[in-house]
Amino acid sequence: MADNTIKILEKKDPSRVKEEYSTLTIKIRPHNPNVKMSEQVKRGASIKFAKPLVEKIEGPFDENDNLIEELEVGKTYIFKATKFKEFTFTPIKHIWWAEQLDDGEITDLEYKKGENPYLDDKGVVCFKYTVKECDKVRI
Repeated sequence: MADNTIKILEKKDPSRVKEEYSTLTIKIRPHNPNVKMSEQVKRGASIKFAKPLVEKIEGPFDENDNLIEELEVGKTYIFKATKFKEFTFTPIKHIWWAEQLDDGEITDLEYKKGENPYLDDKGVVCFKYTVKECDKVRI
C-alpha cells in the first residue's frame, strides 16, 4: 500500500481449531523479485492473538426472547454469550459451546455452519440447544 498501512482481514471461514490463541504470520513479499532478504525476514514474524473467552452466558430463552425458568425435554432454547474477555477476532467464529449432563463429562456441542452458533438481530452470539433427558444440564 502506498501509505504504508497494514490491513489485517480475518478469514471468512477460519478452520475450527480448539486452541487458546490464533497465530498470525506476517511475511514480506517485495514487488521486485531481485530484492535480497535474509532467511529470517523470509520466514516472517508470528503474532499470537488471544481468542475470545466467554465470561457470562444468559438463558435459557424461548423463541420470543423470554427467560425460561424450567426446561422441558425435547424443546429447543437459546443461550446467549453476553460478556467476553478482551479479544481481537469475531467471537462467533471462535467460541466452542459445550454441555454437561448430570455432573458428568463436559462434551462439545456440534458446530453447524450458519445455524449454531449464530448472531441475533442485536449482534449477540447465541446457541440453540435442544434439552436432553437428564436431571441437570450445564451449558
